[in-house]
Amino acid sequence: MGAAQNGNERAAASAYINMSAVAKVRKNFERADELLWKSIHIMEKQGDEIGAAKCYHQLGVVADSRQDFDNAKRWYVKSIEISERLNDEIGAAETYYNLGEVAEEQRNNTAAEEWRQKALHIYEQQGDANRILQMAWKAQDKLNYGNAETLYRKALEIAKQTGNAEFEGDSYLRLGFLACQQHDYEASKKWYEKAFKICEKRGDTVCAVKACISLGNLSLANVLGSRRNFAAAEMWFRKAIEIDKNSMWSNRIRLHLRLWRYRVLSLFSK
Repeated sequence: MGAAQNGNERAAASAYINMSAVAKVRKNFERADELLWKSIHIMEKQGDEIGAAKCYHQLGVVADSRQDFDNAKRWYVKSIEISERLNDEIGAAETYYNLGEVAEEQRNNTAAEEWRQKALHIYEQQGDANRILQMAWKAQDKLNYGNAETLYRKALEIAKQTGNAEFEGDSYLRLGFLACQQHDYEASKKWYEKAFKICEKRGDTVCAVKACISLGNLSLANVLGSRRNFAAAEMWFRKAIEIDKNSMWSNRIRLHLRLWRYRVLSLFSK
């Protein structure tokens, strides 16, 4: 088989994977499976075992999406067998995590935690703060706040150790949001202030603006035992506008309107 034909088949395999993702979103699960199998046949014929393992992983995702947990587990295990044999640790870790999700769906919490810990162990060894942040976000989305905080702090620790200011700032932001979600506004304020400090220092305007707006919103929160701090809110909103010089006028107006809305509400509440 010529190099050109090999290249064409690889391109076709990638196209099948992308088309399968679209079919899954549309809940056309049979079509999604069919396209993934087309990709697997090409990859196996060409000896691309890593690619095949990723497709088996996606077969597990499709099965999981239609709540066919037995087949989801079957394809995830098939993917892991290949990934482990080829020492593809990151590929294996992603599938470990998904197996944890399947175990949780089947109410096997012990197995779920074991699979997630295997994934976490690899991410920690690899110093992969980003993937740990993703695990934390999923835990938070399920209202598992204790686990989410533990994972956010692990990501923060790794980001500091590796000197990754981007993920350090992101960790602070997410810890701030998590604390706010649990109504711990003092802790939330401290995390957001840390996020603002490091993001401003590294010139990350997106992160800095998010921190400013979050601090402004916290200043306007009607927390029992404290009054809304309009001066602080105005300061943080103005900082957000100053930092994001390319911000659309609509965004600037929205911040000013938010501040004045709370001023008016405060007057009527007296």
